[in-house]
Amino acid sequence: MKKIVSLILSCALILVMTAGCVTTREASSLRAKKTAASRTVTSNAQDEDGMNDESEPQVESVSDTENRGHGEPGRKKNDRFEDNQTNGVADNSAQETNQGTERTKTRETENVTPEHDSENEGSIETEDAKGTVDSVVASSEAESEEQAGTQATEGTQEKQSEETAAASNTVNNGSTETVAKPDPVSKDASNSNATNAAISYIQYFDMSRAYLIELLEYSGYSHNDAVNAADNCGADWNEMAVRVAKSYMSLFTFSRTELIDQLLYEKFTRDQAVYGADNCGIDWNADVVEAAKNYLRKYNYSRSILIWKLKEDGYSNEQAIYAADNCGNDWYAMALQEAIDLTSSWHYSHDGMIDALENVYGYSHDQAVYATDNCGADWYDMALKYAVWHINNGIFARSRLIWFMEDDGFTHEQAVTAADACGADWYDMALQYAGIFVRFGETSYDDVLWELEDYGFTHEEAVYAVEYYELEKSTED
Repeated sequence: MKKIVSLILSCALILVMTAGCVTTREASSLRAKKTAASRTVTSNAQDEDGMNDESEPQVESVSDTENRGHGEPGRKKNDRFEDNQTNGVADNSAQETNQGTERTKTRETENVTPEHDSENEGSIETEDAKGTVDSVVASSEAESEEQAGTQATEGTQEKQSEETAAASNTVNNGSTETVAKPDPVSKDASNSNATNAAISYIQYFDMSRAYLIELLEYSGYSHNDAVNAADNCGADWNEMAVRVAKSYMSLFTFSRTELIDQLLYEKFTRDQAVYGADNCGIDWNADVVEAAKNYLRKYNYSRSILIWKLKEDGYSNEQAIYAADNCGNDWYAMALQEAIDLTSSWHYSHDGMIDALENVYGYSHDQAVYATDNCGADWYDMALKYAVWHINNGIFARSRLIWFMEDDGFTHEQAVTAADACGADWYDMALQYAGIFVRFGETSYDDVLWELEDYGFTHEEAVYAVEYYELEKSTED
C-alpha cells in the first residue's frame, strides 16, 4: 500500500513539473487528489497497523506512516481492530479540523485583489477544487467505515457460530456429547403412511388391487405394508373394475370378451373382470349388432362369414348369431353385390361363380344361384377373357385350353368359341413348348414329337416344331 501511495505521489509531482502552463483550476485539482490520496492511505494504514493513540487524533502524512511501528507489543489483531473502531469518530473530527485549517491557509496564501481579474478567477476555481477534496475525503472515510463494519459483523457471526457449536457438543464436565440418531419409523407409522399413499392413489387413478400393490412397492414400501394398505384403503375392487371398463369403452370398441381380456391385463381377477364387463352399462347384444352393421357397411360379407368374423373379434357364438339375424341385412342382395364385384375382378364361368360364392364367400346355394343368374354377366364374353388371359400367361394347345375351360365351368360351346376367337397361333405355341425340351438337353426327334402330341398339339403342329429345331431322327425310321 505504501509503495502504491509513493508511486501515485511521484506521478502527480512529475505531471506538475512537466505542465508549466497549467491553470489555477488544474493546480487546485492536483492538490485535491494528493490530499485525498494521502488521507485515504493514512486511514487504511491505521486500520491495518492498529497504531491509533488514546490522545487526540491527528492527520498524519505518508512519511509519518512509514516511520511508525507495527503495533504495540502484547496486543492481538482483534484488539487493534476494536480500538480502531472506537477511535473512528475521533479520527473523523481531527480530519475535519485539519481540513478547516488548510482551507484558511489557502485563503491567506491566495492574495486576491480587484486589480488582478485572472487571479480572482483562480481563487474561485480553487474553492471549487477544495469542495472536490472534501467530497473525496468524505467518500474515502465512508468506505473505510463500511469495510470496518463488515469485518466486525463477520467476526461477530463467526464467533457466535463457534460458541453455538461448542455449547452443543460440550457438557459441563468438558466431555463431548454424542448426537443421538432419530428413532426409526415404527411399524404402525409405516403401515399408516402406506395406507395414506394408497388412498391418495385410488382417489386419482382407477386400478386393480394387484396394480396398487405394485405401485406402492415401486414407491418404496415393503410388500407387507403394500398388501396391508391395499386391503385397508377402502377400495371396492368390483366397482373399480367397472370404472376401468367404462374408461376403455369410451375410447375403444371392444367386444365383451376383448374387454374382459383387457381387464385381466390390468391385473383384475377374472370374477372382477367379468363383473366389470357385465356392469359397465354396455348392452352387449346392441353392441354386437352395431359391430355387425359396421362390417357390412365396408364388406359384402355373407351371414356365415359375418358370424365367423364377430367370433374372431371376441363375441360369443350366441352374440354373433344374434347380430347376424338382427342386423337387418338382405343376404340375397349381399350375394348379388358380391357376384357383380366378381365379374369385374375375375373371369368366372356360370358354374365357377356359384362355386366361389358358396365355398369361398360363404353364401348359401340358393343365394349363390340367385346372384349368379342376376349379375348380368355375358358368359361367352367371360369365356373369351378367360382364354386370352391364359394364352398370354402360359403355353396351351387348342384342345388343352378347351379342356381347361370346361373343367373351370364353361360349357363346351363357350370354350370352343373362346379358343377359336382368342387369337392364338397354335404352331407358335407348339414351337415354344418344344423349345423347353431342347433347352433341357432333349435332342431326340421322336421323344419331343411324342411330348407335343401328348400335350394336345396336332401332328402337323408337333412336326413343325421338331423340324424347326432340326432334331435327330431315329435310324430305325
